[in-house]
Formats: sequence, C-alpha cells, structure tokens
Amino acid sequence: MARRESKSSSPNYWLLFELLDTGQGEKQTNKELFLTVMRDLCKFIYQLTRNSVLVAAHFLLFMVVTTDFHTQLQTLDSLTVNPEFRAVVTAYSSSSDETADDPFITASGVRVRHGIVACSRDFPFGSKFLIDGQVYECLDRLARRFDDRIDIWMPSKEAAVNYGKKVLVVEVLDESDASTSGKKIG
Repeated sequence: MARRESKSSSPNYWLLFELLDTGQGEKQTNKELFLTVMRDLCKFIYQLTRNSVLVAAHFLLFMVVTTDFHTQLQTLDSLTVNPEFRAVVTAYSSSSDETADDPFITASGVRVRHGIVACSRDFPFGSKFLIDGQVYECLDRLARRFDDRIDIWMPSKEAAVNYGKKVLVVEVLDESDASTSGKKIG
C-alpha cells in the first residue's frame, strides 16, 4: 500500500485503514500506533457528534471487535479521556413529589447528601462530573424522559426551584481527577 503524506496538524486516520488492510507485522510494533490512531479517531468522532460520548464509545468498541486488535482491548483502559458536553442541568430535592419510594435514599441505595446528581443510565453509578467548578457523583437516576439532563440534589425544594434550569458544560472526570464528590475545583 502506498504511503500518503500526512499533515502534522491533523490525525493520521488513514493509518488505521492501512493497519487493518495489511494485517501483517508484529502486533507489538503496531500496538502503540493503533492506540494512537484509535484515540485520535474517537476524538474526531466525538467532535462530529458533539455531546455523544456513547456514539464515540460504540464506534471504538465496533472497531476493536472487528479487527485483529480485539485482544488488546485491555490496553485501552489506560487511555484517559475527559469528554465535555453541554447538558441541561436542573436541581431536585428530597420532597416526596419529586422522588420515587424513599425520598432520602438514591437509586444506588445511598442516603442523599451534598454532591450527588441524578443522571441518565448511560453513566454508571459512581461516575463523576465537573459542573460549574463543582465535582458531583452520579448516585441517582432520572426518569427516562429526562435522560438528556443532569439533576443536582439540593437540601430543600426552595433551593432546587431557585437553582432553575441551566445549560452548562459538563466534564466527565476519571477517578484520578477527583476522589470526593462535592469538592470545589478552581
């Protein structure tokens, strides 16, 4: 396959196809290149889809499963990605008209406290977010019709109503970024 010149400012996505087409060479020497290309490709897809971490994740999973590199899936865990997205952010309280079952116990089974958010099922319990300089932890769930939102727990209904409805940039944090929810950054 003829090599194409690439511009240093743009990712070498064509290298992925070259790797997939040849299927030759030692996997150890291709490993680093593959991971670099996959990381760049995920960033590219994330930028195209603007806010859809799931689309980028599903594409990455599809590429890994359908190539010779699926045995290296474990190495992808070492990649650190802190995606940002815009979301409707609202607030809720433990009032019985806003919650199901016990208003002081979250869907994950923990008691409500400062720093908890309800988020969509797209994020596992324990996911951490940086929202407006504050770290929050996903320990509660939203009604499915509100899956496009993040809902911050507030100690009173009045505080939740006063918070209102905002469109904010939300950053998904990995565990090394913040160990405790409710922590201020910046």
